[in-house]
Order: sequence, then structure tokens, then C-alpha cells
Amino acid sequence: MMDETKKMLVVQSKEKARNYKWENEYKNTNMLDIDVLSCESVKSRNLVFSNGQGSVPPMEGQAYIQNPYNPQEYIEQSNHLLKDFEKERLNKYFDLAHRLGATKISYSGGESSKERGTKKYSANRVQTFMEQIGLEEENYSFTQKFKKFEGYDQRAYESAKFFVRENHLDRDADFTLLLSGRDPSKGLLESLEVKYSFRKTASNIFTLAANFDGLAKAIGMTSPLAVLLPAGIDVKMTKEILVSKEVHLTIDFD
Repeated sequence: MMDETKKMLVVQSKEKARNYKWENEYKNTNMLDIDVLSCESVKSRNLVFSNGQGSVPPMEGQAYIQNPYNPQEYIEQSNHLLKDFEKERLNKYFDLAHRLGATKISYSGGESSKERGTKKYSANRVQTFMEQIGLEEENYSFTQKFKKFEGYDQRAYESAKFFVRENHLDRDADFTLLLSGRDPSKGLLESLEVKYSFRKTASNIFTLAANFDGLAKAIGMTSPLAVLLPAGIDVKMTKEILVSKEVHLTIDFD
């Protein structure tokens, strides 16, 4: 039975699926998070394929990314998938903060220490590039206000823990650290200073597709990168600068 934790599935002909497995094993590329399956094989799995709007049948020649928040769903790659997942992650972070009793989130700056590639490019070029792929920081609001949470207690905390598990975020440090900071058994602070990893999901998905790029060409497949990025985007530049950025937030609780 197929390991259903694969982060990317590529649907291809039976011949190309066999060739992929041979190349992967013979060259020991060890692509543990990626699998190439025939259309017939993938249809027999208990999986949902989506175009981001609703269910669709899996199509030969298409690459699908596992929904980080619903592992049974695979969403076809498109040039807006990176920003869609990034916005969804941020919304879930805000949702968790509210469940933990937050009344206000304030943006207090960001760090570019992890953006190793930006030193090669001007700030204006980086900004233009991020605008083209929909991941410019200025287009995301990190400031939020919520209605007062009445009666935050252990029960509310356990409900927030369930929310994290239900959305498969229990291995995401941003979410687990926020959760641990609001454990009633450890005492509750009126505010928390936190670091949120902006572009983390987008960076992980792009890296996944980039790792498959060379093997895809070796077996005569179209690289998923051709679909994941808008037309005209420099792949080399993307590899260098599309990394997570720490955004500093202050979360107030009432």
C-alpha cells in the first residue's frame, strides 16, 4: 500500500511511473516525499484530488501537492498555490491565537537573516519578484483585532490543542510555541512576543518541486516548476531568495 504521507504526487503514464521508480532507486535519489504514479494506480487510492476550488479527477501529466492541513487532499499545482497556502497558514495562526484568548496582534518588524540570496539582488528587485509570485510582505496583514474572549480556561486550551492536531500543525514550531505559551497550568501572561515564519510553507513547497526538477528531466517529464511559478520567473533567483522570514509579533490577551 502506498505511503499516504507523500508531500507531492505526480500522475504520469505507466511507463514514466516505472521509469521514475527505476531512476529513483538506481541513482539513489531518495525522494522520500515524492511519488510518481500512473493514473490507474492513483485512482485506487483513498485520496481526494482538487484544483483548489473543488474535487477533480487526477489527470496524467499533472503534479499535486499534499494539503498541509488535510493530508488526504492533493491540490494540483498552479502559479497561485504558494500564496494560497501561505495565506491559509497565516489565517490558521490568527485563528489559534483567538482560541487562546488573544484580543490584538501587532506587527513589530521582521528579520531577513535567513534570506541569504537577497544580498545578490537590490531591495527593489526582490520586492518586484515577491509581488510577481504573490508573496510580498506588504500584501499580508499581520495586525489583527478580535472580540474579547470570555472565560479562557483549561477547557478552551484543550480545544485549541485539538485545533492544532486536527489541522496537522502539531509539528509546526510557530503553532506549538504559541500553544505552550497559553497553557493555564503554567500561568498566563498578558502578552507574548513571538516570531512567525512568513513564507515557510511556500518555501517548503518550492524546495520540494525544485528537488524533483533534475529527475523529472531525466525521465522526460515536464518539471513541476514550470507550473508552480508564473511565466518569466527566474528559477535560479527563486531558489536563492524564497526562504522563510521571521516576522515579529506582539500578541495581547485580555
